[in-house]
Amino acid sequence: MHAGRPKKALGLALGAFLLLPISVAADDRGGLYHRFDGDLASSLSLGGGVAFGGSEPVGHFAADLQLRYLGLAGPLLAFGWGPEPARFAIAGVAVRPLFPAIFLLNWSTGHEWFDLAFQSLSFELGAALAPLDAELGVGLALGGSLSLPLLSPSYGGWSLALKMGGRYVHARSNARFGPQEDVEVGTLYLALEVEKLWATGWTRKSEGPRYRLP
Repeated sequence: MHAGRPKKALGLALGAFLLLPISVAADDRGGLYHRFDGDLASSLSLGGGVAFGGSEPVGHFAADLQLRYLGLAGPLLAFGWGPEPARFAIAGVAVRPLFPAIFLLNWSTGHEWFDLAFQSLSFELGAALAPLDAELGVGLALGGSLSLPLLSPSYGGWSLALKMGGRYVHARSNARFGPQEDVEVGTLYLALEVEKLWATGWTRKSEGPRYRLP
């Protein structure tokens, strides 16, 4: 087999996935569950949890705002607020890799709650500002989460979920733009996540003109 064939096949599969909303919006076939009723999803999560890194665990407030194109990936803003060291802000990217992979391979189970929960597995990577005080510095942020559906996207494009996740923030004082003192904190949290699907028309614009045969 030629070395270029797998790359070509992968490219065709990804291209088909990106153009799917044109033809399968508002259709549940293949485990979509109305997720292609819009091409852009925005979500807001509010909750709290426990932060580790100081002399003892402390409670903290957790919040994040995300945008995802085709349910796959997009920018992330996250905040943690509580007693030291649980004070940070994160700007980065969140990715849900399982949804396109399972859809393209037709591995959906047909059970909406399980599919939506399993495919919501998300990974985060970004830059952290910590601590949020006069000793502010820049560091690395990693995270992950899973959302258990309470209300599916079939309800007018709105969905509701219980989000479980964790984040790790590390900022070194000897790094460029680092804080005055080292910051290392890990958090676990539970949050209520509200998501809305939007039909932006970006995908339809890329479709090009249609022609009808005489």
